[in-house]
Amino acid sequence: LLKEWEKPSYECKPITIGANTDPYQPVEKNLQVTHKLLQTFLKHRHPLSIISKGVLMSRDIDLLRELAELNLVRVAISVPTADSSLKRILEPRVPAASARFRLIEMLKEAKVPVSLLMAPIIPAINDAEIEAIVKRAAEAGVTSASWILLRLPHEVKQIFEEWLETHMPERAGHVMSLMRQASGGQSYDSRFGVRQRGKGAYAEMINQRFRAACRRYGIESERRTETHDCDQFRRPGQQQMALAF
Repeated sequence: LLKEWEKPSYECKPITIGANTDPYQPVEKNLQVTHKLLQTFLKHRHPLSIISKGVLMSRDIDLLRELAELNLVRVAISVPTADSSLKRILEPRVPAASARFRLIEMLKEAKVPVSLLMAPIIPAINDAEIEAIVKRAAEAGVTSASWILLRLPHEVKQIFEEWLETHMPERAGHVMSLMRQASGGQSYDSRFGVRQRGKGAYAEMINQRFRAACRRYGIESERRTETHDCDQFRRPGQQQMALAF
């Protein structure tokens, strides 16, 4: 990371951590990769966003508070279900929703900008929870919320169908039918802007419900538009000019 920042051609823009894999999964407790990254972002005043389900983030509240004071960080907490029985089979090694809502409260208290990410929304599995999850997140302190439809690219489709047959065989066909309805007749549409939210009447119904819930509970229906401050960036190796008196 530092080598990349050292390049004269590098342009400071917010970096998102957690889009591909959770930065606060259990191994982070020992490896402390994310912790060291946050220290590096703070030292060099580089802006970032974090997406996570992990309550280990509470360990780094002080670092996040400092980053927030400098307008350098945004956090999104992912909560796809508040149903404990569903969580056990959908996210078996992830903290309970109640723990994640407590984390939101801690971030709010530390004045760290925090939003809800309800992802993935799966038709006929957790879409009935939209209003309840938005309500709890708003009460915990988020100022905005967004959602992502389940995505089934490549081999993920087969893995998900096998998961359905194992855990919910009685509704497997119905779920896949609704997925096709929410993806323009396909199981998955890879086009940017479509793969996140789907298309068609069913996808639009989910979107309308989500937006209505956000209005009802007084939060924005997308992540807030405030920008990070990129002007404070301190390039590694950059020497400050000495002042002569």
